[in-house]
Amino acid sequence: MEIESLKGKLGCPLCNGTGTVTDEFGVSVECECVKELADENFKQRHIIAEPEDVVTPNIYGELTVDDKIRKMNLIPAGRMDDNYDSEHVRIVAMQMCAMLKKTINKDRLQNYITILDDILTGLRARRLPKKSYLIGSNNGFGKTTFANTAIKIMASNGMKAVPYITLTELAEKWADAQEMLAARLDDSRKKLRRIEETPDMVETETGEEVEVFKNEYDWHDYVKADLAIVAFTSVREDTMWIEALTLKQLLTLRSARGLATIVTISNSLDWYMNSERVSKYIMGDILETQDTNSLKKQLEKYSKSDMYNSIISLKESRLDKLEHISTNLAQIKD
Repeated sequence: MEIESLKGKLGCPLCNGTGTVTDEFGVSVECECVKELADENFKQRHIIAEPEDVVTPNIYGELTVDDKIRKMNLIPAGRMDDNYDSEHVRIVAMQMCAMLKKTINKDRLQNYITILDDILTGLRARRLPKKSYLIGSNNGFGKTTFANTAIKIMASNGMKAVPYITLTELAEKWADAQEMLAARLDDSRKKLRRIEETPDMVETETGEEVEVFKNEYDWHDYVKADLAIVAFTSVREDTMWIEALTLKQLLTLRSARGLATIVTISNSLDWYMNSERVSKYIMGDILETQDTNSLKKQLEKYSKSDMYNSIISLKESRLDKLEHISTNLAQIKD
């Protein structure tokens, strides 16, 4: 028999390539190898890969987390290597004490380090802070590095992050948002519409989908971010008022969404508390009157009752209030 006349697989142990076999009743039937051969020929003609060989094309490009952060303009290029290290903060504090002949409260320093570490640890596990904080320290104690580290962790976890900016810069964004709203309300031809989110993917003219990275952030982005970190700057009376007013509005809107806010400050809080207007109308309202540890001590007699846990839980849920933690160098007393 010539090979051309074979209907089955050459060398098939059942039909020897003839394509037919005799069943138990003596009837000639098609061999199983005929169907197998047909399937193989079909796959070759249509270039069908087996399921384990299918490779999904990478339409997003080979972008690292750092590449995405750069494209999203979340961190200045010169700060991409920021990585908060609590031990480095401790070493810097001791060096500054020696160089400037000053002292520092070790308990306050440890509390400062612990809370910053806890916030970063929580973010790595995609857990947001349950409280809002006002974090104060001298320049050099890692506040900016902490903020940039937190932003990088959030971006790598797919959380909504915004750049670390000053409250003065944020005040300008708030003013822009108010002007835009006023313009829409005044112009009867324009409908008051929601601000649309930037799409994650867009289709190019060739039909290819590409990922879109938001790199400009407005007031609404800071209101809706999973965690917003901002900074106080100048102690000029007018600047303190603008920044404090902006912060109060930010805290109010974010707390309504169940979101925490972190504020950093390098100057003494006394500047703000000694300003009658800032202290009376802003800081006195947004600062916790006492820290959690002091409250716990006062409530020790209720520690076995539900009242204790209820009060502590209520305090932690006040995201519109700032818990103040600080560590500052102090002049050595003679």
